[in-house]
Amino acid sequence: MKRVQAIQTKTSWMKHGLVGLCLMAGLATMAPTAEAARTVSTAGQSGSFSWVLNLPYPDTVDMIDGMSTSLFELTVGVDSYVDIFLNATVLNDEFLVRMNGGPLPPQISNPGGPGLYKAEYLDVFLPMGTNQFRLFVDSPSGASGSGNYEFSATRLEAIHAVPEPSTMLLLGTGLVGVVAWRMRKA
Repeated sequence: MKRVQAIQTKTSWMKHGLVGLCLMAGLATMAPTAEAARTVSTAGQSGSFSWVLNLPYPDTVDMIDGMSTSLFELTVGVDSYVDIFLNATVLNDEFLVRMNGGPLPPQISNPGGPGLYKAEYLDVFLPMGTNQFRLFVDSPSGASGSGNYEFSATRLEAIHAVPEPSTMLLLGTGLVGVVAWRMRKA
C-alpha cells in the first residue's frame, strides 16, 4: 500500500514538475529581448537618427544610423568625459537624453536658426565601464522627423585643485616680503 502511494506521489510530482518546467519555458520566451545598441567609439563619432511618433510622447527615436534602436553605448576603461551635440533637421522638434537610466540635462539648449533645435551636453562624466544613452523625442512638430548627433572624443580631465585661502595669504606675504627686501637693498 505504501509502495503504491509512493509511486502515485512520485508520478504526481513528476507531472507538476513537468508542468512547472513548461510554464518556465513559456515565460522565458515572453521575456523582453535586449535591444541592440549603437556602439560609440571613444575617438568620437557622428551620425543621424530618425523617428515615427507613437503617442504619448516623449517617445524614443526609432533609428540610429540605420539601426532599429534608440540606445547608444560608450565603454571607457577609465573615468572620462565626453561632449554630446544634438540638432534637429525638422523645425520645432526637441529631444531629451537619459544616461544610465537618469536624465541628462543639456548645458546649452536653444533654437539653432529659425526653429531648429540644438542641444549641447558638455563635459559629461563617464564612469569606468559601459555607459548607455537613450535618445527621446520630447516635443515633436509632426508625426516623424530626424536629427543629427555627435559624440566628441573621450578625454581625461585633470581635477583642478583650488588653493586654500591660507595658501594664498602665505604666497602674498612672501611676495610683499621680497618686494620690501628689494626696496631696502636699493
